[in-house]
Amino acid sequence: MKFAVLADAHIGRSIPLAIAEHRRRAFTEAFRKAVDAIIEAGVEYIFICGDLFERRTLRPSLVQFVHDELYRLATGITEQHGHEPKILIIRGNHDGRPLSDTLDYIRHPLAKYLHIFDEENIVYSDDRVYVVGLGYYENIAKAYEKLVKPAFKRAEGDALRILMLHTFIKGYQDIPPYSSALTIDELVEVDPRYVFAGHHHERHKPKPLPNGGWLLTPGSLEMYDFGEKPDKGFYIIEDAESERPNFKWIPIEPMHVMRRIPVTSDRRRPPSWYAEQILEAVKGFIEELRRVNKPGYLRVPVRGGLYTPITKFSRPVNPSD
Repeated sequence: MKFAVLADAHIGRSIPLAIAEHRRRAFTEAFRKAVDAIIEAGVEYIFICGDLFERRTLRPSLVQFVHDELYRLATGITEQHGHEPKILIIRGNHDGRPLSDTLDYIRHPLAKYLHIFDEENIVYSDDRVYVVGLGYYENIAKAYEKLVKPAFKRAEGDALRILMLHTFIKGYQDIPPYSSALTIDELVEVDPRYVFAGHHHERHKPKPLPNGGWLLTPGSLEMYDFGEKPDKGFYIIEDAESERPNFKWIPIEPMHVMRRIPVTSDRRRPPSWYAEQILEAVKGFIEELRRVNKPGYLRVPVRGGLYTPITKFSRPVNPSD
């Protein structure tokens, strides 16, 4: 079997607002490139691990774009490789809440190739895979206990046990302070062969689990903000049913170069000093854009104290002047 594992497409992302249209285009193009590569690979299962969309309310054209790309993905694989794939999608925090999410826009009774998980449909199974899909919850541990564990207890047969999540994983990712997360020990309790986790935007290498399974986070398809690394893309897993699956990274080059170059000082300096540092940052960024032949965006946060030198006068100052 062959899988495609991707997450955090964030279709509709439009921040910074000053370049909103450019950002929307960057995220749609990244998703289009992913669809092209998945069609070429001819996978049987596509796992989209949350945050397919950027927000609950979207332009109709963006919803139509995603609908059309998913249809193109399914029909493209069928026409080129002779089998219909299954596209499995869970809800991310940007997609909305459990009872009202953006994924409702792409549900269709005739789209047999598509399975969207929710609390009423937390399991997808056939003769080859048994998949439990848990969307984003602020209290992920409670949702995991209530929904995931009972779902895996109902599993029968020899199908591959797969868990899809949209959350942080302790011991695998750098987790922001006070964020909800699951531990590797909690994941192993349900004995999964694979755990595919979205939410963290950085690419992570496959991690073996103590039970012999695998943990995988592909990261986002595009640079979400100025603080992210440009290593974007998704994974193809070949020979997924074997003891030694082959994890293949499929890179997607960001459309734009995004840099954050801070200018800081731990002591007071004249405004001219900050101006010179900003100018140097801009010049260096321009050279980088010329070197890679791509457009880009630069953010220069400035932090530090100011002082203005005392002006020396050649004659006494008359207050009435």
